[in-house]
This record gives sequence, C-alpha cells and structure tokens, in this order.
Amino acid sequence: MEKRDYIESMTEQMGLFLKSLLSNLIKDVGTENIDKTIDSIEELFVNEFTISIDELVKLPDSEFKNFFIKHKFRETHLENLSELLYQMSLQKVKNENDAKILKERAIQLLDLADLISNSYSIERINTKNKIII
Repeated sequence: MEKRDYIESMTEQMGLFLKSLLSNLIKDVGTENIDKTIDSIEELFVNEFTISIDELVKLPDSEFKNFFIKHKFRETHLENLSELLYQMSLQKVKNENDAKILKERAIQLLDLADLISNSYSIERINTKNKIII
C-alpha cells in the first residue's frame, strides 16, 4: 500500500511539473521573455529527466517511445508534453526545421497516449489536427 501511494505521488508530481512548464511557456508567449522562458524550461526538464527537450526530440523513434515507457508517463503526461512541444514549435519560427520536429514529436506523443490508454479520444484527434495545420 505504501509503495502504491509513493508511485501515485510521483505520478502526480510529474503531472504538476509538466503543467507548470506549459503554464510558464503560455504565460510568456508574445513577450520579450519567451526565449529566456524556453531556456528555463529546457533547464528544468534536464534537471528532472537528465536529457534536454532538444535531445529528446532528436532521438530515434524507438528510443523516443522507450523514454516515456521507462519514465512511466501516463496519457495525461503525454498530452501535456505534446502541448508543450507544440507551443514551443510556434515560438521557433526562425528555425522551421526545429519547429517541424517539435510538431512531429507532439503528434507522436498523442499517438502514444492513444496506445497507452487503449481508447479513442476526439480531443486528441482535434489536437493533432491543430498541430498539423
């Protein structure tokens, strides 16, 4: 029971961590602080997972997927990270290739969320369509 509570607590903390990253990014979109915010998000992500978002999205597909399985990401975590990557892609318009990679990985995260949840989500489909456009 104690182990289950610990795992549940860690899962909840991961969800809060990802939501806070997304919140920080959205808060600074369109401001002169956006580059600093993205750098800060990268640093926090490295501190939490020992890999940068930039390195993560450039992993081969199988390693990319295994990273989330290894860290026991749940579908909501994948959805939040997908949104974070998508929002970051919108800020990287100067480098279209980086933006494209972020969008592709955001869609792959939603696909992985579908796989993990064993359910069909209209919301995820709508999010994928938003990213593709």
